[in-house]
Amino acid sequence: MLCRWMFEKYDGVRGFWNPIKKAFYSRKGNVLTLPPQVIEAMPPNTFLDGELWFGRDNFQEAMKIVYRKDDSQIDWNKFKYVVYDIPTSKATYAERYAQLCKFPDIIIQC
Repeated sequence: MLCRWMFEKYDGVRGFWNPIKKAFYSRKGNVLTLPPQVIEAMPPNTFLDGELWFGRDNFQEAMKIVYRKDDSQIDWNKFKYVVYDIPTSKATYAERYAQLCKFPDIIIQC
């Protein structure tokens, strides 16, 4: 039997969390500026790959992060970091996904 994973498509901006540098990076390797409360909520020892998301039909809100808009112009009340994977883990995807479900709500919704 073949096991398959299926997830909702989130219309946001890809973001990689680097716990060593305590920073988010874009696909192109650019630093993404997020508020201190988001950075402080991130796990201190786990690299993550996910989507910076502000809800359905709010892609432009996520793009403000990429274009380095002033933080005060971004509606952070709707922000979620929806995580897909732990890229540095050698565990199976099922094991990595189970690990992700243990993080706070700001990081992932299981």
